[in-house]
Amino acid sequence: FDTKVSDEETGKEQERPVHATFAAPRTRYRDHYSLAYTSSTVRFRSSGKSHRVYEGNRSQFVLEEEHSGEITVKRVTDRTNGVMFLRAVCTVVTFLWSGFLFVFCTQILIFLVMDLVVYLGGTTGSDVAVGRAIGSFLSFPLFIHGLSQALIIAGHFIADTWASHYLIKTLVFRTRNSVLAAWTTFCFFLGFPLFCMGVSLLSGRPDWWSITALFWFSSVSVFYVIFALVIIYYEIKACLEMVANEYNIQNDDKLE
Repeated sequence: FDTKVSDEETGKEQERPVHATFAAPRTRYRDHYSLAYTSSTVRFRSSGKSHRVYEGNRSQFVLEEEHSGEITVKRVTDRTNGVMFLRAVCTVVTFLWSGFLFVFCTQILIFLVMDLVVYLGGTTGSDVAVGRAIGSFLSFPLFIHGLSQALIIAGHFIADTWASHYLIKTLVFRTRNSVLAAWTTFCFFLGFPLFCMGVSLLSGRPDWWSITALFWFSSVSVFYVIFALVIIYYEIKACLEMVANEYNIQNDDKLE
């Protein structure tokens, strides 16, 4: 570009071309706390490029930065037919398990109604027990609320299984390798039950399928309990943090 330069000999201003070179600023990235996983950076010395990878729920975002400062954003999906089939199998298993949970909750409510009828003397040979009848009646809201929450968590359990256990990976394995989370969920849903089935078949048990089904149900139940405890823990933690920051609006560090 041209600029006016003062000549010391003549004392007059003259326009002279000035060539300036500007170095491209180096891009700095800072991971936000809302990200499920921290970013990974890969640098190539030969080409001078660097790739920063952000892992999402079902895909990865790759920021390819050139030596000149140009950034190319790419989206790489991790869906394959095998992965989708495995997710479908695990989702069907959790759906069937949730059906058993629904039957269990319904039976508890039916037994509670039957106890109330018995304590009120509605059956042959039963005496009226006012105290127990009142206790059974007052326990209705508690059981209905608790069992409904269990079924709601079961619904989220099914959705999270179809999403490749995104909540468990985010809240439990966020500081560890995601491969460990994938292997852990695989062992609970398929690995341990298949191992139990193999042991039952090799031992010559005629009821190998019953043993495998019960073990499979127990394995999914343990994983559901872990899933529910994680949700309850973070709900209580969030409530406590909000109460701690009730009168401290300017500082929200604890919420982060």
